[in-house]
Amino acid sequence: MDQSAYSRFGRANHARRRLNLCLRPTPVYLPLLLALLAIAFVTSVDARAVSYDSRDTRDLASDEATVAVPRADNFVVGSIRGQPPTTRHFNFVVSQMNGSPDGFSKPMLVVNGLFPGPTIEANQGDRIVVHVTNTLSTRTTIHWHGLYQNGTNYYDGTAGVTECGIPPGQSLTYNFTVDDFSGTTWWHAHYDTQYTDGVTGALIVHPRKYPRGFPTWDEDIVVELTDIYHAFSATILSEYLGGGGGPLTGLQLETPDSGAINGIGQYNGSTKYTNLNLKPNKTYRLRLIHTGSAAAIRFSVDYHALTVIEADSTLTQPYTVSSVTLAVAQRYSVLLTTNQPAEPARNYWMRAALKSAVAVPGANADIRGILRYGSGHAAPTAGADPGVPGSGLADLDVAKLVPAAPRTPPPATKAYTVDFSIGGKPDGGAFATMNGTVRSALCS
Repeated sequence: MDQSAYSRFGRANHARRRLNLCLRPTPVYLPLLLALLAIAFVTSVDARAVSYDSRDTRDLASDEATVAVPRADNFVVGSIRGQPPTTRHFNFVVSQMNGSPDGFSKPMLVVNGLFPGPTIEANQGDRIVVHVTNTLSTRTTIHWHGLYQNGTNYYDGTAGVTECGIPPGQSLTYNFTVDDFSGTTWWHAHYDTQYTDGVTGALIVHPRKYPRGFPTWDEDIVVELTDIYHAFSATILSEYLGGGGGPLTGLQLETPDSGAINGIGQYNGSTKYTNLNLKPNKTYRLRLIHTGSAAAIRFSVDYHALTVIEADSTLTQPYTVSSVTLAVAQRYSVLLTTNQPAEPARNYWMRAALKSAVAVPGANADIRGILRYGSGHAAPTAGADPGVPGSGLADLDVAKLVPAAPRTPPPATKAYTVDFSIGGKPDGGAFATMNGTVRSALCS
């Protein structure tokens, strides 16, 4: 089945449509800007991380294949920390498959048959080599979000800017070092709206050292948060830019059907949850990554304080809060200690509440997972979010974030003004401009 057929599938099976944030050749970052305006399956994290070996990628393009959730070790990192610099190799196969991360079967674009895709883990000073094979019927690219790519701009993976995309049936090897970057980030497709359909994954780079006195933790876990759309993204994009044809218009098209935590969400009564099986009286670093496309996501864990120690790959002074709200592409690291007695079975809801500019009937904005460190397997008992009773803690206030190792920027010698604007078209569509200009792609 080709992508146009997938679009027809999405149109026939669901009315909701939406647009993607940082992928299309024209105009750039529209959904992100709009958003700013406005499993019973068990994933266990008891074991330390091991080097990620991709699953067998044969027949990934088959219509019979189904998207899988990655193994538990895909979300546990830290075992390589402190190793001497080396070259780390990864093999990616980009394919189109059916998946149901929230219980609703839909077309997806994924890497190695997984959603989310493989975690790339490295140390500062390492060389990362990723061999990408494209089995789609259109071009694709992979972008390494936040990496500077000094000296390797041609491997940045931004379609229409630094490359024209990997043609169908062809391969490209991305090869770059992470010498001047460290922290929590992610990789994603950067061609058209492809990453909205599932081509995303975590990218973790451990620093050579942490600042003196920086907090420590017992285990290091990746938590990927996303919004989910049931229609194929190309259909949503067409309706968004064209001003309609479907029952939803404008910002309604950006309202997701549901969301997911580490690849598992809930829709229309689904009761499958991501489970983090932890140990009592331990401190865990949770690396929160918003890999979605439009909705902001408020993350919290019932009865547990969260201590922020990293924001968008910048280490921060510890700042304890009751919840963290992430915009698209943002990342925070928080420390959580498993020492709360409130739930009898020591099982607690992780909450990823989707925050959209407008509501759409039938959408589920209450996405959950389960954090467990007791002996029972029962679901948590809390209904509404209890917060952290008696703590006096509030939601994250970004104005209170302070770098752990402040740096003074050099004095400016020249200033530029860049005006971003989003406007409506007469037919109901939308467009974005920079200084009044809509960008044209370098290649098509």
